[in-house]
Amino acid sequence: MLKSLFFNSLKLFFIFKKTAIPKNPKKILVIRMGGIGDVLMSTPLVRNLRLAYPNAQIDYLVGDWAKIALKGNRDVSRVIAYDEKVILGKKFFKIAKLTGKIRKEHYDICFILDKHWFFNLLAFFIAPFRVGFDRFGEGFCNNINMKYTGKKYELEYYLDLLRKMKILVKHEKMVIEWGDEIYARKLLKNWRKTATLIPGAAVNPGQKLLAKRWPKDSYIELGKRLLSRGYKVIIIGADTDRKICDEVESKLEGAFNLAGISIEMQVGVMKKSSYVITHDSGPMHIAAAAGARLIAIFGPTDAERFAPKNAIVLTKKPKNVRCYDVYGHYDKRCDMWTSKVTVDDVLRHIK
Repeated sequence: MLKSLFFNSLKLFFIFKKTAIPKNPKKILVIRMGGIGDVLMSTPLVRNLRLAYPNAQIDYLVGDWAKIALKGNRDVSRVIAYDEKVILGKKFFKIAKLTGKIRKEHYDICFILDKHWFFNLLAFFIAPFRVGFDRFGEGFCNNINMKYTGKKYELEYYLDLLRKMKILVKHEKMVIEWGDEIYARKLLKNWRKTATLIPGAAVNPGQKLLAKRWPKDSYIELGKRLLSRGYKVIIIGADTDRKICDEVESKLEGAFNLAGISIEMQVGVMKKSSYVITHDSGPMHIAAAAGARLIAIFGPTDAERFAPKNAIVLTKKPKNVRCYDVYGHYDKRCDMWTSKVTVDDVLRHIK
C-alpha cells in the first residue's frame, strides 16, 4: 500500500505529459527483459505493430538470454541485445551508457512490456512517448498505461496495449520463425507415435523456480507407461538440463535422450511429436509457438497468467490459493502443487 502511494505521488511530476497518440511513427522500440517465453508472448504485439506500420523501423531491446526467441523474426527490424547482469546487478554506469546509445536512435514510441518502475523510468530517457503498464502506480512516467493486476494471460495484456493505442489487433498467435524440421523428419520418419518429455528448464535471469518442475519420478513413470503403449519416448533439454535428462533416460530403456541439441532441432522435434509434455517453462512456450500438441503441467504459478491458449493445462492448485503474486514473489509453502498432478492425469489426455 505504501509503495503504491509513493508511486502515485510521483505522477504529479509527470502531470503534463502528452496523451495524444503519435501518428505514423517512423521508429518504434519494444523493451522486454526475461525468459524466452516472456519474449515469445510478445511476438503477436510485434506482428500487429508491423501490420499497422509496415514502413516503420521496429527494434526490440532484449536480454541476451531470450534473444533467440526473435531469431529470424521478419517483423523486427533489429534486435538490440544486452547483458541482463547490467540491469540485475544495478551497474548504473553501464545502464547509463546503454541508455545513451539507444537514445541516439530517436525513437518516436517505446513499448515497455516489463512491469517494474525501473524500465518505465529507463524508457523516459529514451523516447518522448511511452506505452506500458501501471502495476499499482509503477507506470507513473508513461504517456499511456494499461492497468496490470496479473489476472489474465500475459499475451493478452500485451495486445491490450495495442488496443489502448487504437491499433487493430489482427494476429493473436505467438510467432516462431525457426525450427530444423529436416532433422526431425529424419529422426521420426519411422515412428508413428512419439512423446517428447522436457523435465528441466524453469530457470530465467533473476529467477530460479525449480518448484515449477513436475517431479523427475513422475516423468520416469510416464515414460515407462508410454513405452509400454508403443510410443517412442524422446527427452530434450538444454546443455544445463543434461543431468536431469540423463537421470530420466537411465530409467527408461529404449528412450532417446537428445539433451544439448540445438534449439532449432528441439523445435523441429516438438513440431513433429505426437505429444509434448512439460511444465511451466520456456520450452513450454516454445512448444506452443511451434504449434505442438502440448500438455502443460502447472504448480505454484498461475495457469491463467502463463499457460498458452493452445495447450492442455493440468493443475491441481485451488483457485483461491495465491502462490505467485503480481510482483513475482513466490510462497515456498506452495512447493507441493506441481506434484499433485499425477501420471494418470496426463495419460487421460493421451490417446
